[in-house]
This record gives sequence, C-alpha cells and structure tokens, in this order.
Amino acid sequence: MLGIIGCGWMGLRVARALKEDYVVRATVTTAAKVDALSREGIEGTVVQFPENCMEAYDPAWEYAPLADCLLITVPFSSRTPEALLLNRFGNLLHFTGPFHKQVFLTSSIGIYPRIAAEIEEEGLNDALLDPSILSVERLVKRYYPQVNILRLGGLMGDDRILSKYKITGLAEPVNHVHYKDVCRVIKCMMHEGVTGATYNVVAPLHPSKEEVVGSQRGLPGPFEAVSAGRVISSEKLVRELNFVFSYPDPRFFHL
Repeated sequence: MLGIIGCGWMGLRVARALKEDYVVRATVTTAAKVDALSREGIEGTVVQFPENCMEAYDPAWEYAPLADCLLITVPFSSRTPEALLLNRFGNLLHFTGPFHKQVFLTSSIGIYPRIAAEIEEEGLNDALLDPSILSVERLVKRYYPQVNILRLGGLMGDDRILSKYKITGLAEPVNHVHYKDVCRVIKCMMHEGVTGATYNVVAPLHPSKEEVVGSQRGLPGPFEAVSAGRVISSEKLVRELNFVFSYPDPRFFHL
C-alpha cells in the first residue's frame, strides 16, 4: 500500500502512475477532492493539519501502519512563516505516527539561493538555504531518518506550461521538471528500496524562459542566448540511480 499525505496536483499524478502496482490511500483537504479521488479508484480521507497548535493529532491515520511507503506531498514554501510550517508538519507527523518503512518528502529547489551558479545537493553553507524549507526538511528527517527528500524543480506537464504565466527575466535559465519524470523517480526509488537520499529532481537541460515560451507558442526564433543564472543540477540523481529522463528538455514538455 502507498499512503499519500496531501494529495494535490502532484500527489494525484503519482497516485495515477502507481495505482496499478499499489493500493493507494490518500489524504485531501475537502470532500469534493475525496469524490474526485473516488472516481479514480482511490480512497481519500479529509484532513487539514492546523498551523496554530502542536499536539498529538487525534485520530491518527488508520492506513499508516498498513502502508509499505508514505509520500508526503503537502506543499510548503518560504511564503509561509516558519513557525506555522513547523506546527503544520508537526501535526502531520503526529497523524502519520511511527513509521519505519520508506518515506518520501517532496520539497523544492526554492531552498537554494538565487545565485548565478550550478547548484548541487551538497556544497552550500546551510546559512544560504531558505530557513523555512530547511526547517521542514530537518523536522521530517528527525522524525523519519529514512526519509527521501526530493527537491523538485518547477513542475510542468498537462495544464502547466510556462507560456500561461506572467514571467520576467526571459533570458534566465529554467529549472523545470515534467511531472511524469517525478513519478518515474519515485517508482524507481520504491523499487530499489532507496532510503535516506536527497536529490534534486530537475530536467538536465536548462534553456532560457524565452526559448521555452517561444517553443510553446510555435515562434521561429532565433532567441537570445541564455544569461548567467541559477542552474540546479540533477547529476547526483542520474549517477546514483542510473536514471534517464524521459523529458530532458523543457522546450518540449508541452508536446
């Protein structure tokens, strides 16, 4: 059984990708989302994790002890105050309770500073990392030392294409990932029994925003060269898992 905590946009796509191989149980925030999951053949439970208290969550999730793997896809970012995030995730961890099998936390490359450099998982001083995102990662790791932390790039695919959004800095490189590759990474790591890993999950090619938008709109170019900017490396993921991206180039995610 796969338990998905916070089955939103990404969690739903993971559930769809894995439901043929695993019984999937998920938590969502509204009854309407339970109905939507039910139409996918997935049982959902309505849960909202409070941000203003930190106490044992009652009742604990009945499916957690039965699961072979937990996937935590509750969104978090620096836009939410750190204290509220820690309360939210503290309540979440009370809800899931002790668990000694595989755990995944979908984090974000938002943890990294916006500097013109190639950035890997290790090598930066913690003082340069976003404190809110880092605090959540550390909290989950204290509770579940075996957690796999996946720092996702900008999630794209299906209804998410860059040209739909208001963007600036057109010459800057993108750090995007197609959701299908995220699903494949999770499936691969589950199959291999990987624990305690931290990976950047970002497509290996980094064209400019202008190139991506131009491709999506069918514009002929030429486009200006990519300027210096932040490039998030997925080399560790590729090397350690022997992973090959199905969607390596964000210019063609929409095809």
